[in-house]
Amino acid sequence: MSELIVIRADATPSMGTGHVMRCLALVQAWERIGRKAVFVGHITVPWVRERLSKEGVSVNYLEGDVAPEQDVSVLLDEVSGYDASWVVLDGYHFSLECQKAVKNAGHRLLVIDDYNHLPEYCCDILLNQNINAPTIQYRGEIGTRLLGSDYVLLRQDIIKARHLSKECTPSPQIKNILLTLGGGDESHTFDQLKQVLHSAEMKGRTLRVIAGSVAVEKWNELLTDSPATVEIIQQAHDMSRHMLWADFCITAGGSTCWELGALKVPFVVFEVAENQKEIAQYFKNSSRGLGQLREIISGEIVPESIEIPVDGSGLVAGSMLLFPFSIMPVKSEHAEEIYPIVAAKETRRKFFSTSTFSLEHHLAWFEERLKKDEPFYVVMKDQSVAGFVRFDKDEADYVASIALAKNARGGGRGHNASMSTTECFFMRNPDAKLRAYIKKTNPVAIQLVLSTGFRLEGDVEGDSTTSSFYRLNGYAK
Repeated sequence: MSELIVIRADATPSMGTGHVMRCLALVQAWERIGRKAVFVGHITVPWVRERLSKEGVSVNYLEGDVAPEQDVSVLLDEVSGYDASWVVLDGYHFSLECQKAVKNAGHRLLVIDDYNHLPEYCCDILLNQNINAPTIQYRGEIGTRLLGSDYVLLRQDIIKARHLSKECTPSPQIKNILLTLGGGDESHTFDQLKQVLHSAEMKGRTLRVIAGSVAVEKWNELLTDSPATVEIIQQAHDMSRHMLWADFCITAGGSTCWELGALKVPFVVFEVAENQKEIAQYFKNSSRGLGQLREIISGEIVPESIEIPVDGSGLVAGSMLLFPFSIMPVKSEHAEEIYPIVAAKETRRKFFSTSTFSLEHHLAWFEERLKKDEPFYVVMKDQSVAGFVRFDKDEADYVASIALAKNARGGGRGHNASMSTTECFFMRNPDAKLRAYIKKTNPVAIQLVLSTGFRLEGDVEGDSTTSSFYRLNGYAK
């Protein structure tokens, strides 16, 4: 089966750039584990084209305007020229009929959504990364549902900048303010912003504006006579650098919220589009609305950052990577399903502790393990647990362990589970170190850790056997 994914998403001044930029995070995660991807879309924003070129991403640029509703036959023509196992649709103009047509053409389908804008959905995976997503009652023929901020799509530049954010000392006063309304032309919102940006509280602050698709002349017109020192950035090639510079950010209610959260930058949300209403309302209720902005800048209200989980790209890539399998964080209800896998004689022979144990003993251990903030994932097949991968803290390092049920082995599934969960692990722990101990009598596991990227460090003598010690370092190393 092909391991190519086709991303169908658009980026235009009227539509914005968020659909393409969050899909870029998905492509990065996919390609990090040795797979191929191609963008197909109406991508007319110059800096987005430049970014995709710099990333070395394959792109088929479509001509013409984006239709209000995508024509089904045109869509099939756009994706049919690729031997793709997966198609990704990210955009509000892709109807239920489009989804069914892609599925009927033999592709697996991932749909990325924001606010349940269709009456029904038809896809193998539905992803909505927004905080309110778990409360949405999606209808239709949907396979795996990835709902909520556990599945945020973060690009590599944001992930790698997380360890730098730990070194930044929060300023007790807001001096540097970042303003970003997304990649589209949001100049229609300027009247609402003008009162705040021209307020006396802006005196002595530096306001750095990410222009997006708004002409610099329009920004200059808006900010004339503002008491702040104004900087306008036409093309922000490194958003993480600007975010880390900021003491505070004014942002639209899109994916930038999660990026700011990952970097622990305080922000308020300014709603610029219909699909941002619920996100804006959530942050408004959390004292992050535009109404509090003047008080925040003046110091009357102390802004707090919000940290967003960062498993997103790895988990989504892993779910698609395994084809009929998916990967998700372990939950309490998985305990009894894991037991026959971990207690199987074949599994015990491969683990260091070969002794058997009762279900009661396992359930007690499982309850204690869930209390630890240490990554633990299950491999799912047909809504049932088919294996697990866990990472246990051991002093300064983590130790990786993997086990698959007998019917889940073969076809490279162990490699796929190891690659995708390791990707998830480093999304959460970019500067961590991983260890793995493999018995010399287990050549399959040795090949597995080597193919995942681990490197042999040496041997460890046990009571009755010799094991090999392998190491894999994180993003920041």
